[in-house]
Amino acid sequence: MNRNKIVDQFVERLHHPLEKEINLLRELILGVDSKISEDVKWSSPTFTYKGCIASISTKSADFLTLVFHKGAFLHNDSGMLMGDDPEIRTCRFSTAADILSHKNNLKQVFQNWIYLQEYGPLTPKVGAHAA
Repeated sequence: MNRNKIVDQFVERLHHPLEKEINLLRELILGVDSKISEDVKWSSPTFTYKGCIASISTKSADFLTLVFHKGAFLHNDSGMLMGDDPEIRTCRFSTAADILSHKNNLKQVFQNWIYLQEYGPLTPKVGAHAA
């Protein structure tokens, strides 16, 4: 797991009410594949592999928003990714149970990113879910 001490320190300094959930989300994402790394970008924990995959927005005290910067290009069979932006998709989590209930869907989305970066161009998926 490529846990970054800079991100650890950043999250600690936030004193966010959902700090435990932020760290759970980080662990799940970093546990998907050792190719995924994290850093702080846009004042958010951000996950990368051959480009930015997603960032955890902590602007709300009540929920976390996971922002997939090229989410419109990813398979979204679960319907977890929401939005109608030409590229960005998001999903929200407010509890650890909420995050854990989407564990397999999150894993699939991050694995899809890695696959596309290795084998295929990132092109928008026809019929991508928009909410």
